[in-house]
Amino acid sequence: HAAFSQFSTNFIGDDYSLYWAALARTEAKLPPLLENAASDEAVLRAQVECHGRPDVIRHFPAAAFLERSRHAADAIGMSSPRGYRASVILSYWFGTGYYNDPLFPWIAEKAGEQRTADSRARSVLAYALKRMQKTRMLGGHDVL
Repeated sequence: HAAFSQFSTNFIGDDYSLYWAALARTEAKLPPLLENAASDEAVLRAQVECHGRPDVIRHFPAAAFLERSRHAADAIGMSSPRGYRASVILSYWFGTGYYNDPLFPWIAEKAGEQRTADSRARSVLAYALKRMQKTRMLGGHDVL
């Protein structure tokens, strides 16, 4: 409990303020990276910076995270550069097991509605951001 409490204070905030600020920065900063063929590593660095804690990347297991993120993308048919970049964002916000997490059944459903890896990546990421925005409008108390 103590370890998670410290994490929560540093990354979420007692009132979700850090979480919502990071989401706003993510929405503003990452779309150009997704469109302009940035590397997975660049997307991860930018995502961590959106959280306002770039110092954390020094201690973050980036290689393992990126490997698991690619596995997640492959698991739902997002095996393309765009899909891998989108998966970094999804993995950061929902965990690298997002593709089969029972809390997020809509991820596999949205991916299944599309035919190509790139369209899956666009659809899933857009819907994920929409759900997070809706949660914020509801006061941040509902489950995504």
